[in-house]
Amino acid sequence: MKTAALSFAAALAASALVADAGSVVTEKVKPGDNATIVDGVAAKVNGEQITIGEVLSEVRRDPVMHLPGAGAADFKRMYRQTLENMIDRKLILKDAEAQKLQIQDWVVDNRIREIVKENFNGDFSALRAAVDGSNMLYDNWKRTIREDLVAQAMQYQTVARNLTVSPGAMRAEFAVNADKYAVSNSLDVSVILLGAADGKTAMERAVEAVKRLEGGEDFAEVAKAMSSDPHAKEGGVWKDVQPADTFKPEVVEALSALAVGDRSAPIEIRGWVAIVRKDAEHAGVKRTFAEAYEDVRNTVRANEAKRLHKEWIKRLRDNAFIVVYEMPGL
Repeated sequence: MKTAALSFAAALAASALVADAGSVVTEKVKPGDNATIVDGVAAKVNGEQITIGEVLSEVRRDPVMHLPGAGAADFKRMYRQTLENMIDRKLILKDAEAQKLQIQDWVVDNRIREIVKENFNGDFSALRAAVDGSNMLYDNWKRTIREDLVAQAMQYQTVARNLTVSPGAMRAEFAVNADKYAVSNSLDVSVILLGAADGKTAMERAVEAVKRLEGGEDFAEVAKAMSSDPHAKEGGVWKDVQPADTFKPEVVEALSALAVGDRSAPIEIRGWVAIVRKDAEHAGVKRTFAEAYEDVRNTVRANEAKRLHKEWIKRLRDNAFIVVYEMPGL
């Protein structure tokens, strides 16, 4: 990856010396030296800037940063990851431009209507108020929606369309991980499901729910008071369920990572946010390859998608010149 972490002086020197994207100059900014961080610039991707303000704006929107106990370590991790994601996004959009991929206006308008319906109860003026409140011009916000759709289209064209799942890969996966494909242990799960309400977004309400839980309030009571889940009146409890047959994939994935008694972070699900707790786990039984076929296929397909995506981003980065300006302490 052609990435340089530069001081201001080194950046000026690099601009004079770099003849093509194949050149790499690296100079770490060390505490106590006289180099200054480029004011307001977090990175440059083939000469295009990503500002520190843009990165911080994205970081602040992440729900993790609003949870009780979030601290400096969380901020550093989120800043670095967000910057990396924004670099990748610029490369993907430039790749789309090179391939002359365009998104029609009506597609963007349809996506905005979906956002209004899912997050603002169909009230377009509420969306405009939310955008204005974020100190972003509506036209700039709409451009980010278009860019999201372009990135999704590129992901499909480069990754999803090229996915293949071979029988050999499936057999190998099952041979190594047969236990994983046992009939899923049934679970007792407690759920808090939140949508937008009372002028607050679903995520804002989720942060409020987490604060109540962190403050010692019982999960069932918070569910009864706030949740839109079908079992809210019973404290959000789902008894003896097969997660894959019952919940959305995002919830299934979160539950698989929890120990009994643990609670998840807020999980975003197309305009809604869920908080789940694994209350109990009941043993299942092993399945044959034929019985587990679809689950094995889905796992291999997901792993192949990750591999293709990783290779795609590496290829884009290998053909770019990326300069990252390091902030002190990050």
